[in-house]
Amino acid sequence: MNKDINSKAKKGFKWAASSSIYRAVISAGTTFTLAALLGTEEYGYFALISTLITFSTVIANMGMSQAIIQEDKLTNTDIDTVFWGNILFGTVVGTVVYIFAKPISLFLGDIAIYNLVRMSAIIFVIHTMSRISAALLQRDLRIKELEKAIVIEMTIASIVKIICALSGLGAMSFIIGQIIGIIILNILLFVYYKKEGNWKLKLNFSLSSAKKLYKFGMFIATKSIVNNLGKNIDIIIVSRVVGVESVGIYHLGKQAIEKAVSIISQVVTRIAYPYFSKIRRSIVDGNYQSLAITYLKLTGIVSFLGFPFFLGIALFGPEILPMFFSKEWNAAGIILTILSFKAMIDILSAGFASSIIYSFGLASLMLYVDLVITPIRIILLWIGAYFWGIEGVAFAFTISVFIKASYLQQVVNRSINIAWNNYLIVIAKPFFFSILAFIVSKTFLINLNLFVLSKSIVAGLIYLGIILILSYLFDKNKITEVKKIIF
Repeated sequence: MNKDINSKAKKGFKWAASSSIYRAVISAGTTFTLAALLGTEEYGYFALISTLITFSTVIANMGMSQAIIQEDKLTNTDIDTVFWGNILFGTVVGTVVYIFAKPISLFLGDIAIYNLVRMSAIIFVIHTMSRISAALLQRDLRIKELEKAIVIEMTIASIVKIICALSGLGAMSFIIGQIIGIIILNILLFVYYKKEGNWKLKLNFSLSSAKKLYKFGMFIATKSIVNNLGKNIDIIIVSRVVGVESVGIYHLGKQAIEKAVSIISQVVTRIAYPYFSKIRRSIVDGNYQSLAITYLKLTGIVSFLGFPFFLGIALFGPEILPMFFSKEWNAAGIILTILSFKAMIDILSAGFASSIIYSFGLASLMLYVDLVITPIRIILLWIGAYFWGIEGVAFAFTISVFIKASYLQQVVNRSINIAWNNYLIVIAKPFFFSILAFIVSKTFLINLNLFVLSKSIVAGLIYLGIILILSYLFDKNKITEVKKIIF
C-alpha cells in the first residue's frame, strides 16, 4: 500500500514541481509587467481588489476541497451535495459583495475601487465550480492532470491581463483575466476528471452527506477565512494607515516573495496533504514512526532547496529591482528582503506542519490557533505601519509567522513523536550554509566596483559555490536524496 502511495507521490511531485516553477515564473512576470504598466496608484487598486477576491473565494469554498480529500469513504452523493452546495454559497457570497460594494470599498481604504468590487462578484460564483474536480484529482494523486489544467488557465489569464492593461483598462485588467481563466479551468478540470473518475454529476443533495462533510469543512472554512484575513490584512492596514500608493509598492515586494514561495509551497501542499492522509489511513496500530521519518526527510529536502533560494532573493532582489522599475518602486526591495525570512518559515510550516495536522483531522485546532494569532498579528501590523511604514509591516508580519510556526511544529512533534532536537538538526545545516553564503556574498556586493549586473553575477556564483561546497562536504546525503526525487 505505502509503496503505491510513494510511487504516485513521487510522480506527482515531479509534475507539481515543474508546473509550480512555470506558474511562479509566469505569475511573477505578469505581476511585474502589470506593475510597470499601471504605476504605483493603479497597481495599488489592483492589490486591494486581488486581496478581496482571494478572501471571498475562500469563503465561497467552505472548506469542501479539504473535506473531500480527507474523507475515508467518499460517495457520489457526497460529491453531488458538495458541488451544488458550493454553487449556492458562491452565488450568495457574490451577491453580497455586489450589493455592499460601497462599504467594502471604504473598508479596503479607497472608494475608487467601487466598480472593481462589483465586477469581482462574478468570480465568486464561477470559481466554486472548479473546486470539486480539483479536489477529486488531488485526492487520487492525479497531479499531472490537475497541474496541466492550472498551467493552461494561468497562461491564458496572464496574456489577457497584459493585453487589457496595454489597452488602458487599468486594474480592471486583473478581473477580466481572472474571469476568462476560471471559465477555462472549469472546463479543463471537468474533462480531465471524467477520463478516469467515477463521479457523474446529478441534481442530488443529501442532508446526511452535507452534515458529514460540512462538519469538517466548516472548521476548515472558518480557519481559512481567519488565516486569509491574517495573511492579507497587511494590505488593508497599509492602505488605511500609509496610503494606496504605498500599497502598490508593498504589494510588489510581497508578491515577488509570494510567487517564489509558490514554487515550493504549492508543490508541498498539493502532495503533502493527500500523501500524509493516505499514509495515516494505512496505519492501523497507532505507530507513526514511518510517518515521522517521512516528515523529517521531506522537511530536510525542502529546507535544503528553500533556504538558499529565499536568502538568494533577499541578497539579489534589491540589486536587480532598480534595473526594471523606476525609482518610485525602490522601497519594494526592502520589503522583499524582510519577507524572504518569512518565506523560509512559510515553506515548512504552511506546507508540512499544517498538512500533518489536517491529515489527523485536527481542523478545529488549526482554527483555534488562527483565532489567537490573527488578533496578535493585526496589532503588530498596525503598530509597524503607524511607526515605521511598510518596512514595519513586513517585519511585524515575519515575527507573527514565526510565533505561529513554532506552535504548529510543537503540535506535529507531539502527534508523531518527533523531538525538537531531531527537527532542528534536519534544518540547521541548510540554514547555516545559506547564512554564511549570504554574508560573504553580501560583502562582495557592497565592495565590488562593477556594474550592478556584473557584480550580481559574480556574487551569485560565489553564493552558489559556497552552498554547494559546504553541502557536499557536510551534508552529502541530502544531495543524494534530492537527486532521487528529481531524477
